[in-house]
Amino acid sequence: MVVYSSDFPVVPNLDQLSTNIPMAEDFLQRLLRSRPLKAVASRPTFDKTYRNGLARRVREGVIVALRGAEQLAGRRVEAVPVPDMITSTPAEPISFVLKSVNALARLPLYAAARPDMPIIHILRHPCGVAASGLRGIKSGKMRKSRIFKGVLALPPAQRRGLDEETVQSLSPLQARMWSWVILNEWAMEQKPPNCNWHTLRYEDLCAAPLEESKKLFAACGLSWQKQTEDFLRQGMEAGNTDEYFSVIRNPSEPMNRWRKELSAQEIEEVATIRQALRRYLERINGLDPPPSTATGQRLIAGVLDLRKGRAAGLANAIDAACPAPR
Repeated sequence: MVVYSSDFPVVPNLDQLSTNIPMAEDFLQRLLRSRPLKAVASRPTFDKTYRNGLARRVREGVIVALRGAEQLAGRRVEAVPVPDMITSTPAEPISFVLKSVNALARLPLYAAARPDMPIIHILRHPCGVAASGLRGIKSGKMRKSRIFKGVLALPPAQRRGLDEETVQSLSPLQARMWSWVILNEWAMEQKPPNCNWHTLRYEDLCAAPLEESKKLFAACGLSWQKQTEDFLRQGMEAGNTDEYFSVIRNPSEPMNRWRKELSAQEIEEVATIRQALRRYLERINGLDPPPSTATGQRLIAGVLDLRKGRAAGLANAIDAACPAPR
């Protein structure tokens, strides 16, 4: 079944952070027990050492049947779990991978609830984020960007005077970019000091998918598999695709597509907004005087693991492919 929780907010309440941590642990446990079609049966599927050939074929049949039922019954099929079909003791402990594109505000809570759990925080160039969002809106795959009330209550928004009245006048591009700044700044600001958190630059992964993926596997305690490498090579050798949610594509295509899609004016808008996050990273790196707020002092004291050089590196990463319009 798909997991929802009305008690566990998508954007944490600042006055209830300590009580939200047990909620985060409970939510993670429920996610790990969940087996909805959309989450565990997306193509392509991969062989598992703990599932023999017969079990794999039976599971594939269940998936095909559920996809057919989904066409008739709609989202009600989400309540039907896809069986794991474990037929033997795995050579290594089974690892669960949770992927989310909208849980950035919750990420510090997950890290606090499960400090041993590897977390990969992907930081994509803001022009790529903007172009992808606008393309999704135009194609009907995504809703028009907006900044929710809970996001506006977070300190990064409050520090910049962003409120419900102010954001009403923002364009979809501006709304998406300010959300990007607020949520990434919040996640880095609230990251617990002793957690297994890794920040990955999206463009680095696209530029060297095999090398960076092997580093990620090692960071997560996973062994490298030939079928993983074959899948990555299939994408590296693929041509460009217009399919919005395709997972098989040449990585250089999404990395650079924004250069053709965004106008000079849109790039300038993104550059102006992303500078807000860059200034923040420079400040906590000691390039500017530290803020006088308690939060700022806490940052400098080491709550964040953005040591000297790393913050500047992230700031430069934000800058790297976003030139000023000519």
